[in-house]
Amino acid sequence: MKPRLTFEQHVVVGASLAAIRDELLTVGVTVANAYPKASRSSRSLLRALSLIDEARWGLDSDVHREHPAVASPENYYPDRRATRRTT
Repeated sequence: MKPRLTFEQHVVVGASLAAIRDELLTVGVTVANAYPKASRSSRSLLRALSLIDEARWGLDSDVHREHPAVASPENYYPDRRATRRTT
């Protein structure tokens, strides 16, 4: 059996996946504003977002099962309001 992620590793992976998803979403909006929804590039970016979401969902379940005393939804779904810049 493979070793599972430590709680600290889950926190790092969760932050990384959230940042990747945010960047991918930004790119996806740029592409969607330039190409049709049915274009290969638009569809590919939507699939990529879906796969990132699927990985986050699975890992969120894992962290709650493996580290129930310390896990929280923010491990994989951080509160973006706290990181948004207010102007």
